Amino acid sequence: MPANSPPLKEPGRAAKARLKSELAAAQIVAMGDYPYVTHPVLDGFPYIEPDYVTALAQGCVDLAFPDRSKPSGIDGVITVEAMGIPLAFEFAQELKVPLYIARKKEYKTPGEIVVRRRTSYSESNLAFNGLTEGKTYWFVDSLFSTGATLKATMLAMKLSGATIGGSVFLVSKMDEAGAAKLVEIIKSPVYALLTLSVVNAEKETGGEAHGYRVRVSDGFHVRA
Repeated sequence: MPANSPPLKEPGRAAKARLKSELAAAQIVAMGDYPYVTHPVLDGFPYIEPDYVTALAQGCVDLAFPDRSKPSGIDGVITVEAMGIPLAFEFAQELKVPLYIARKKEYKTPGEIVVRRRTSYSESNLAFNGLTEGKTYWFVDSLFSTGATLKATMLAMKLSGATIGGSVFLVSKMDEAGAAKLVEIIKSPVYALLTLSVVNAEKETGGEAHGYRVRVSDGFHVRA
């Protein structure tokens, strides 16, 4: 169920406006048939500004936990290596909870949970460690595309006996309607600071223009 998101505080609001402008002019790299939008906070290219990521994380926290002095329903933050780590670290630090990082490398230690993830352009195992039965974790990542990573995380939660309290994304390539369908499955809210779509200019203009265009809009909050 879509819902109005709470207003952002100044640091997050300014960072969101900057990111919205930068993404609209971002370079696109074709990876096979997949148009990949490049930006430092999405792929680390060419470098990341720590203060910028901190402000963006504050904006993401504002969405899900407007009163961060009394956060409830969160025992930890989960993300997946690699590009979700800077944002998730700052998010966890804002709420003063531990950060758990799912990795592609398996350590084969007791309690490790390994699940398969299939995205639009790759397939790999994800290894989760340190999850505790009965705890509630929030999933935080820089980009929400097909939902494959979130679904893999949900499976890991189920296998560990833990639950996901909600998910927060910096940028979503999935629209609000698609997120609403996913929320019906995962039974927890999904937040996105911004939404992004890549348009094939040739198809859009009937061949008068070429290449891709990026459209960026405000994000969403879909309740469970």
